[in-house]
Amino acid sequence: CPSVKEQRTHHCSACGKCTVGYDHHCVMLNTCVGIPNYKPFFLFLLYTAYLITHFLVVVGIYSMPAPTAPPLTPSRLLLGIFTMGYTFVAAIFLIYLCDALLACASVMSRNRTQHEDKYGLDEDYDTGSIMKNIEVYLGAPGPWWLVP
Repeated sequence: CPSVKEQRTHHCSACGKCTVGYDHHCVMLNTCVGIPNYKPFFLFLLYTAYLITHFLVVVGIYSMPAPTAPPLTPSRLLLGIFTMGYTFVAAIFLIYLCDALLACASVMSRNRTQHEDKYGLDEDYDTGSIMKNIEVYLGAPGPWWLVP
């Protein structure tokens, strides 16, 4: 990109935009993830992981057979098969989300983007404190960290 850019700004070849603190281009959301939108992206991953975990717990509780369970009918059998399928897909997606959350936590704790790591950029933006590094992405500490 021939335009003049701020420090830590990189051009995304996927969408053709320059992003401050460019981390990566998210194909699931079809947008670049950088410092300006890292907090909503991180919270999206966090809340989605929470909802999937909640789904798995609820399905696990309601899937346990009752002592006086009615007889197994074809419709109940089909429902059980679909429930197992959805649960399997949700569990796989939860593993992916946990991996993405760990990558985000690593980025925030070191104040170094995945793009900077991938291309070996030598700039060091580490403030020397994990909390101060996280503040760059999430803002001042407190309950507002959980609000997009």
